[in-house]
Amino acid sequence: MKKLASLTLIPLVASLTACGGSDNNDSGQPVIPAAAASISGELEAVSGSILNINGRSLDAAGARFEGTSLSELKPGMVLDIKTEKGVATDVILNSELQAPVSNIDGDVLTMAGIRVLTKEARFDDGLSLSAIKVGDMLEVSGFYLDGDQLKASFIEQSDDSHSELEGVVTALSTAAKQFKLGKVTVDYSASSISLNNGDLVEVEGLLDGLNLKASSIEKQNREHNQGDEIEAEGLISWMSQDGSHLLLNQQTSVAITDQTRFEDGSAAELKVGNQIEVEGSWDLGAMNLVAKEIEFEHKGDSGLELDEREFEAPGFAILDANGRISLNGISLNGISLTLSSAAEFDDLLPTDVNGSNWVALSGYEQSGEFIVTEIEAEQLTSRIELEGKVQALDAEAGLFGYQTVDGSLNAFVGKHGEFECTLGANQQISGCVIDN
Repeated sequence: MKKLASLTLIPLVASLTACGGSDNNDSGQPVIPAAAASISGELEAVSGSILNINGRSLDAAGARFEGTSLSELKPGMVLDIKTEKGVATDVILNSELQAPVSNIDGDVLTMAGIRVLTKEARFDDGLSLSAIKVGDMLEVSGFYLDGDQLKASFIEQSDDSHSELEGVVTALSTAAKQFKLGKVTVDYSASSISLNNGDLVEVEGLLDGLNLKASSIEKQNREHNQGDEIEAEGLISWMSQDGSHLLLNQQTSVAITDQTRFEDGSAAELKVGNQIEVEGSWDLGAMNLVAKEIEFEHKGDSGLELDEREFEAPGFAILDANGRISLNGISLNGISLTLSSAAEFDDLLPTDVNGSNWVALSGYEQSGEFIVTEIEAEQLTSRIELEGKVQALDAEAGLFGYQTVDGSLNAFVGKHGEFECTLGANQQISGCVIDN
């Protein structure tokens, strides 16, 4: 298991060879791109001490290894590799999940409440999907879509009785010393760590069903400097409606500009669930990766469940110190919203989310929790846009604390949709129409 070394936490010098490109200098001779300072991605091949990753070959004979060794490396493992003068100096194994298998449904495993998609995964020697049984302890490399789904790239057996998982902290109770990671309730009473909702953490401990007694908790923090060149591979977890931002692996905000180049695809093909490789530079002020080039690694069906995840809710939002958001000073009918640590603030600052400014919150749902990935300043008008699953509220219907007075949402109870409604007093809405 990795020691909190995420593919999004490592700066590197952008490399055209990682995407198969090349340039020529004025003499007509090919320009050899500078070796990447760090490379993160899925290991493609290993031959002796030579590692092939992201289209580059690196000699790792003298490298320091963490979580693995040179002899243990297998294609499919997700690695972070630091380099110096074209050779690997540090190689870190990124195993995203270690837990017992609780269910097997075709090529989908359930581990710690997470759907593990094995359709494109490689297996360790002597292991196959057909050989896996409920109760087996496995270690998985891959890419998270969210706290509910993980696309596996490499799977191996583990003889460790402790489980390890990572994700976004939700439903934090500092009094009870508990929080949620996806469907798992984590007891962190043995730790003195200070947490907020939205923190990205890695947790180790004993798992009993969907309850984990944590023995170790570490937070992932972004440590980039302004202008750091970064390359990151993974799954698109969320896309903004205007296509200007995406969230990679539930943790890295990526800005897409008119100058962003695309390989093996186009901007129109950027969709949630696609596997991509992003090269760009870090914007410290916006806390995001400004994409120079995006290469499509996979655009097919991997078995990910993508329907009815995204939401949008406008209102006078209030952001508290623990990363929780409330709208209009109400409980939202028991629905909680959590600010992602990678959230984008569009035309406002976090301090502006104070209940006096009208904003639109958008993001995705996981395990009944709503992860806010973008907060955008908006003008309050008589018509508002809502996206999510419609709930039955007494004789009327509504969503995110807004309730109809004319039955215009009643036919959509239990269904997910995008709606445009007329806003009245006291969060009452009417004249709702589905927005296709």
